[in-house]
Amino acid sequence: MDDPTITIGFAFSEFIKRYCEKGYDVDAILKEKEFLDFKKAVQDARLKSAPCPSHFIITINMNSPESGVTEKRWRFVSIVMRSFFSSIIFCQELPRYFNDKVVAECGTSGYDYVKNGDESAVLWQKEDFHGETDGLETSDKWIRELRDSLGSDTSELLSRIAVVKLTPKASDESVLAVSWHGRHKLKDKFGAFESLTTSLDEVIKKKGIPS
Repeated sequence: MDDPTITIGFAFSEFIKRYCEKGYDVDAILKEKEFLDFKKAVQDARLKSAPCPSHFIITINMNSPESGVTEKRWRFVSIVMRSFFSSIIFCQELPRYFNDKVVAECGTSGYDYVKNGDESAVLWQKEDFHGETDGLETSDKWIRELRDSLGSDTSELLSRIAVVKLTPKASDESVLAVSWHGRHKLKDKFGAFESLTTSLDEVIKKKGIPS
């Protein structure tokens, strides 16, 4: 597919990196020609790839154990989130200022969210979706019983996921949106992922969610 973001995207990432390394103010980059060209390329690609209305998604690991990297990453994330508004944002490793900075400042349309400690979160644009968490909290008895029935691979599952049922305001076709912060150092990553998907299959069946 002739996607203008492919050719422009590589140069753009280096451009952003230079800005973040030098500690420039985020607002300054939004006026740069290089940034505006990339933003137009994204919009053009979206128009070509979406013949009917659709929703755009971002997934972001927001933190880093390396000194100084988290602030640079947040600067980059802020540029992306304020410029290319996505309907759903999946977050992992939440920063301490998640509520005050991320949720409050990432979009003019306004986001709602569900989060699980500092492990994971799902944000959704309130003008696009109705979000529902009733019966989907990780503390719910039936979810804990489901976890226990699936064996040891799910022992950390509920402490590392955020779950919400999202229903587009333009339709009644709901979807289960889940942000999972999988552990980096894990012997059986496939087993853990398989247990995750098995658990979610059971959740959507019980709650009558199509996908």
